[in-house]
Amino acid sequence: MTFNDFRRRPAIAGREKPASFIARWSMPVTAGSMLLAMIATAGAQRSRFDNERQGIPVATNRIHEEPDTYYRKVVTVSAGVERVLSKTAFVVDQQRRVAGTSEMASVGKPVLVIAPYLSGTLQEKSYLWVRGEVVKFEPAVIVRVAPDYQVDLPAGLAAKYEGQPVLVATSVVDASHAELGKKPYPPQGPQEVSHGVAMKTIGPAFVALQSAAKETNADGVAQNAVKLQPAFTDVETIWEDLGQVAAAEWARAARDSAASIEKAAADGNWDAAKTSTMTLNRLCQNCHGSYRDRQEDGVFRIRPGSF
Repeated sequence: MTFNDFRRRPAIAGREKPASFIARWSMPVTAGSMLLAMIATAGAQRSRFDNERQGIPVATNRIHEEPDTYYRKVVTVSAGVERVLSKTAFVVDQQRRVAGTSEMASVGKPVLVIAPYLSGTLQEKSYLWVRGEVVKFEPAVIVRVAPDYQVDLPAGLAAKYEGQPVLVATSVVDASHAELGKKPYPPQGPQEVSHGVAMKTIGPAFVALQSAAKETNADGVAQNAVKLQPAFTDVETIWEDLGQVAAAEWARAARDSAASIEKAAADGNWDAAKTSTMTLNRLCQNCHGSYRDRQEDGVFRIRPGSF
């Protein structure tokens, strides 16, 4: 039955007439459409943000068919290992299980992956999640993306892939969720050590300050705001020494927020104190998201490239 059929049906006793039925539901449908549009917009915004960080999800055949679309872009590929070529190079392809068997067959177009920091041994046909930049396989281009890497393909294979798209991986994750391709962190320098010391003060003091503000505990706010302000000043100086202007500005704004929370609590203005607490939390999240990485052991390190 179509919608027009429904409209043509005669009214039945005890049942709303079609016109009233339509009028009754037109507003909720419109509101629902608006809600869906809002959700879709928010989802699209999240997707754009995730793509910037994690890479555009793409199949191997799309990279082959439209290389110019993906050159110099960060992408993610979920595919099986077709062939291991060297200690740092392998080929991936989309795979599908052969009907009635446990065998996997390639169904796409294979793409060469160079993983300069690949650790561990790859098994053919095993699935990987690979993130990296798509570039043209040319010596000058590879040097730009991975300046400290030497291509270890045999001469014949290197010539075979010359001019073709290659994925230079910054992350290779296997089926057990183990990271096999991330660049190792250098030893901590003096600035990072100092940063870690400051963060050991900031972390627990901020948690305690949040709790005190929620409970309208002026003494608790004051005690922890006093700890936070010099610690944020130290962090600001560290980021300035590292040449990271945005991070230094976040640290300075965080110090100012801590001072605002302390003053608002002393004045009994708890609405302002709680608002500044949310601002401080947002500043910390921005800096962590841009400049720090959590390691498998739970320890945070300053992201490579920030020093």
